[in-house]
Amino acid sequence: MCNVAEAARSGRTDVRTEQVRRELERLFPGVIAWFGRRTGHWWAMLGDRLLEADSPRQLADEIRAGLAVRPAGSAVIPQAGRADVPSTMGVSSRVARGGYVR
Repeated sequence: MCNVAEAARSGRTDVRTEQVRRELERLFPGVIAWFGRRTGHWWAMLGDRLLEADSPRQLADEIRAGLAVRPAGSAVIPQAGRADVPSTMGVSSRVARGGYVR
């Protein structure tokens, strides 16, 4: 099985990508997620922070980590357990705090 970036280049991700995006947004209410076709990376907005990851699973991990360090008094978004992340998610990421980091 190829990774998400390889699948994106071959054009095979349209349905799967949309399913995974919806699942991420279901697991983390209030988070907006998407796959960047040009970058080959997964992205999410968590409050005012932009998160980037090589795979949906890693993006879910980054979202969970971001939720764990939310400042006191911030809106709390329910966390999902790792078992809730679909097995179709799997790869590396970077967290951008206050902007895009590459």
